[in-house]
Amino acid sequence: MLVEEDHLWLSVIPAVRPGEAFLELKHSVVYNEDIPILKGIREDGWISDNVIAVAFELLGIWTSCNEKGVYLMNPTDARALCQIGIKDDQLSSHEDLSGLEKVRDSLMDKHWVFIPINDGYEQTFSDDEGFHGTHWCLLAIDLVLKKSYYIDSMATPLWKTAAYVDAGLQRLLGIREKFTYLKVKNTPKQGQQNDSATVDPGACGPFFYAVAATLVWHIICVEKNGRHWDLKMPGRPNQLRFDSFAVRNHLYRFMKLAKYVQTGDGWNPELADFMKGLSSFRTLCCLSD
Repeated sequence: MLVEEDHLWLSVIPAVRPGEAFLELKHSVVYNEDIPILKGIREDGWISDNVIAVAFELLGIWTSCNEKGVYLMNPTDARALCQIGIKDDQLSSHEDLSGLEKVRDSLMDKHWVFIPINDGYEQTFSDDEGFHGTHWCLLAIDLVLKKSYYIDSMATPLWKTAAYVDAGLQRLLGIREKFTYLKVKNTPKQGQQNDSATVDPGACGPFFYAVAATLVWHIICVEKNGRHWDLKMPGRPNQLRFDSFAVRNHLYRFMKLAKYVQTGDGWNPELADFMKGLSSFRTLCCLSD
């Protein structure tokens, strides 16, 4: 595929691999069974680890953020950090960091880490408090100012799980002084500030990706001249809105575009419009400086 200068990032997408996957990248894979969730034709609407992993890897390729001080973590590594954090809370002397050496090395030159958190990572809830593995939130960690931001589209006790992941990351990096842990309140809620709230029962996944993409692009724009951004949201939550179905559609088209780059099949006017839009597309929800 001939890649124009505006879309050189597409050349980073790896060659297609044989198998049953809808899309397989270097560190993640999404299967055909996951796609109906993105098309909005699955009743539950819950986005799987596979979709989050591919979405984050594509976001990293699109933004080249790894070269700009921002690390996007795979959900599998987030789950492993949670277990390390639990052992740290229990004052365990055992450190099983095997398998996370590459993550640790990748973080050495980073300013920011974005981590997907799922309520299935560890059961911080009792059995009578509902299902597990059905809600996503975001942990944004500022390694420069030593602040950890918990961002959630609902008022859930998932911040406890995120705190374990936060502790696990700090233990992985050998950081002894605990970071400031902040619950970000002024974020759009998947009920009140979601334009698709009445028809989307699983909006936390799209919300999680939308906020991550918005913050990553904002950090890249603010920090390109050497300035470090102290993360802050606007003063009133209703200043921020997002559309969970629009985000699902964005992810579906993004994966179709990556699949086209790999195979050369499936080009259509819809993808052409999507690709043009990516040149000027920087946020999925409104954000002030």
